[in-house]
Amino acid sequence: MGNRSAIYAGTFDPVTNGHLDIISRGAKLFDDITIAVSEEGRSTLFDYEERIAMITEAVISSSIPNCKVVSFKGLLVDTMREYQATIAIRGVRSAAELYDEQQMALMNSILDSNVESVILFAKPSLSMISASLVREVARCGGELTEFVPVCVAKKLHSKFA
Repeated sequence: MGNRSAIYAGTFDPVTNGHLDIISRGAKLFDDITIAVSEEGRSTLFDYEERIAMITEAVISSSIPNCKVVSFKGLLVDTMREYQATIAIRGVRSAAELYDEQQMALMNSILDSNVESVILFAKPSLSMISASLVREVARCGGELTEFVPVCVAKKLHSKFA
């Protein structure tokens, strides 16, 4: 079957325990995973260098094998070609997200017929975690240990100190 390389792309502002669960489960399915951190898009709390550093530390501290973290701009399919990945991993927490991911998967397959999307559903215990809610809890000084790795919680608390 050959090397099964996948990409898990996102903003990761910040990386959450939900993201890490998708990465960990993906690492069991694929030979290697490139975690692609978007440099573009909506405004973020952390710049892409900070997000890369946080996700790298979180993946290392979680002992998830066969992962590398990179930044990307532009189309995901172009980044997938660059890293010789044919599988786009996506995590879904709700039916609304599933619809959006279906549209994205169809567009990516039109842009590059070699691209397949694999949807991993969030574990129920992690399905309520979103980066935007985590940022709000951090802004209000709330406890974050159930939602993000310790290294990320420290960065969030210092950002809002």
